[in-house]
Amino acid sequence: MKRFVLIAVFLIWSGYCFSQVAIFPFEDLSKSLNGINFYLSSLVSHKLKDKGYSVVGPDKVADLLARYRVMWTGWVDRITAERVKRELNCQYAILGTVLSNDPERFAFGFTLRMLDLDRYKLVWSRVVFFSK
Repeated sequence: MKRFVLIAVFLIWSGYCFSQVAIFPFEDLSKSLNGINFYLSSLVSHKLKDKGYSVVGPDKVADLLARYRVMWTGWVDRITAERVKRELNCQYAILGTVLSNDPERFAFGFTLRMLDLDRYKLVWSRVVFFSK
């Protein structure tokens, strides 16, 4: 879990720390096709706020997504990216997907992606998997 937060901190630290970042609720494929993991996205949000970064948390992003009836949080289209940029005043978005979360086998896998909302370009991505 600490590595997860460290990767997110490194992601923000790598040159984008002066811009506001929207943390999307993380998609959780270990639950179901439409599963959401608010715990991990909130954890990343709080850790980044504690470090002094300007962050819009997953709860506010989820409200905006619900208002526009966006149902998939692991991917964002150009129109939604523009809405997040304009309405939440963010330049970047962090999207995450939990691929595996099995405490019995001590397996945890996820992806993180950082999107530049101005240019609608992927800035950074990482896939991480931990297991026993």
